[in-house]
Amino acid sequence: MLIFLALADSPEERSKFEIVYAHCKFSMLSCAYRILGNLHDSEDAVHDSFLKIADIIGTIDDPLDSKTRKLVLTITRNVSIDLYRRKKKMSFSNFEETVLAHEGPGPDNTVNGERITAAIVSLPEIYRDVLMLKYEYGFSPEEISGIISKSKAAVYKIIDRAKQQLETILEEEDIEI
Repeated sequence: MLIFLALADSPEERSKFEIVYAHCKFSMLSCAYRILGNLHDSEDAVHDSFLKIADIIGTIDDPLDSKTRKLVLTITRNVSIDLYRRKKKMSFSNFEETVLAHEGPGPDNTVNGERITAAIVSLPEIYRDVLMLKYEYGFSPEEISGIISKSKAAVYKIIDRAKQQLETILEEEDIEI
């Protein structure tokens, strides 16, 4: 953990990182293990995930927030999948999906909001992740490319495809935004 703390620029960022580390390390290890299937690779994935988290720790407002937990698990899942791909040297086709804890809509949301949320949840995992990183967390495509280990051009394409697929789903379900 000392290596990660050395990457932080300020005492506030170090404190945030320590909280995220203490709060999420076991969930991250569990997420990585479900994907990779062995402890050694899972620990490597968590380590790599913390390196990525250290790069963006300044953008995290509340390290104990469920939004932060979702972000951390998204990063871990993507790092684990990348490691899995590198280890197996084969295409990624049928992979067990790791579902992040999804909080239900609040009391002020409308039925339409619930239907839109359901439409987003029905998108493929990579589309959900990229839309969440862009619109919920406000990351730029450049930052997203670093988080999910894809090129900037690929991130732009994923965003376009995700929006197109979401529009199609919303039109089919007759959901107005």
